[in-house]
Amino acid sequence: MRIFSFILSLLFSVQVMAFSPTDLRAFGKEAPVQFYLFTSLTCPHCSEFHKKVLPAIKKEYVDKGKAQLIIVDMLNTEAGLLATQTLRCLDVGYADRLEDELYQKQSTWMKSSSQEAKNTIALLAAKYGMTRQLFDLCVTDKELQKNIIEQQANLGKLYGITGTPTLVMRSGSKVYKWTGSDKNTVMQGLKEAFQK
Repeated sequence: MRIFSFILSLLFSVQVMAFSPTDLRAFGKEAPVQFYLFTSLTCPHCSEFHKKVLPAIKKEYVDKGKAQLIIVDMLNTEAGLLATQTLRCLDVGYADRLEDELYQKQSTWMKSSSQEAKNTIALLAAKYGMTRQLFDLCVTDKELQKNIIEQQANLGKLYGITGTPTLVMRSGSKVYKWTGSDKNTVMQGLKEAFQK
């Protein structure tokens, strides 16, 4: 509960500032178009988006160099913060695999007590080389917590994010936004936006 209170206090005290993709989890090379995916590891619709929509976006746009994908982690629970911090402390390839597992096992770890969730996340991270000592250092890193929370607050405010998952497409001064996990809606919207 203390970390959740910490999140709330920071949300109301941060100033709006820009973050470069190197501050965030980014996929693909810099491109004229950026996708910002506002997602939460504790959101069931985000899990659906991650499994069904995100692979299609990566294949069609990111892998082909048409867009860079930037993940913005939205937090609403202490367990979500722990999981997000853990992803940030792993190398990208391992973080991707852990993220897949966290979404697959979401109903298990996110409904546990704080200590059980922490232990489950630590055990999952250990499969990707993170020792318990490194895990404990990672999840108690106040600077990392602050960075994640500021990114959520500032980018969420900038793009008017009210729910997750939300995909924002920025192309120059044009901004498009889709909320929800319906693959057809998102992919059709992206196709039309790229034709404009």
